[in-house]
Parts: sequence; structure tokens; C-alpha cells
Amino acid sequence: QQPVAIAIDNRGINNKIYVADNTRMKIMVYNSDGSGQNDIISTDGPIAGIAVDDNYVYWANKDTEILYRALKSTGKQQERVNLKMNEVRDLRIVKRSDWLSRESLYYPCNENHPCSNLCLPNLDFDYYKC
Repeated sequence: QQPVAIAIDNRGINNKIYVADNTRMKIMVYNSDGSGQNDIISTDGPIAGIAVDDNYVYWANKDTEILYRALKSTGKQQERVNLKMNEVRDLRIVKRSDWLSRESLYYPCNENHPCSNLCLPNLDFDYYKC
């Protein structure tokens, strides 16, 4: 195995660890103690990064630089998120509520952003992509 990215999901009772493996081109999920490996997603290319939110696991294809998502519980309903990114190294999910609660910080993905579904700020939070 060649793990290239790890995402920890601590939302709920059953904490999970998601691991991207570029040798097998898969995303696996484990229990928080490392037991119960389950291959949930087969990818069509090497993975640049993974992240989880309340319902989905997201991953970026390193070659095509396209973002995908699937249900984190089963890996089903895989879909391309309508976004192409440049030179993806990792993924991070930032909840709007986490940043809006910090009044001193500018957050580009506020209520007025034009994104219908997913708003991705850059690392400096000075611009975003939908």
C-alpha cells in the first residue's frame, strides 16, 4: 500500500479514518482503532488529497485535477464536482459557520457568494472557486 492522504471523520459515534492509496487507486475506510478496513471507492487515477464532511468523502484526481465526491458511508453515488483545480496537493473542508463566527476574518464564501453548492476558498481566504 502507498497511502498518500488521510482524512479523519470524528462526526458522530463511529469515528472513521479515510485513507487514499495510490498503489491500489482506492479510498479505504477504517474504524478509529485501525480495524475493519473497507475499500469503498476505486478511482480512475492517482489521488492528490481527500476530505470528509457530514455526508461525503471528497477526493481530487492528481492527473486531471478534478474534484469528485461520494457518500462517505458507502462510496456510492460517485460524482464529479463541477470544478477543476490547479496543482492540487491536499483538500480541506471549511464550514462557513466556523469562519463566520470569527468576525475579524474575511471569508469569501459568505451568504452572498454565487456558488450553488460548494464554495472553496483558497488558503489565504482572499478568493474562492465554486
